[in-house]
Amino acid sequence: MSDYAAFIKRQVASRLHRPDGTVETTRMPAVWTLAHRGYSGSGRLDVWVYPTKTEALREGAKLAMACGMDEDEQARQH
Repeated sequence: MSDYAAFIKRQVASRLHRPDGTVETTRMPAVWTLAHRGYSGSGRLDVWVYPTKTEALREGAKLAMACGMDEDEQARQH
C-alpha cells in the first residue's frame, strides 16, 4: 500500500434527488482536510490532511481550544 492510499478515499461528491424519488450518488477521490489561517499576519493558510473524518474533527477541536475557544464553557463541554 502506498503512503497516500490511507488518506485518499472515494467520498460522496454529490447526491441528486429526483422528483420520482430516485437518488443518484456520485463518489470521487477525496481527503479530509483542516485549514487554518495563521495569526502571523502574513496571510498564511495552513492545511492538514487526515485519513479519517474522525481524526480531522478531533484535531480541529484541539486547534479551536488552542486558539481561545477553551474560554467558552459550552465549547469546552463539547
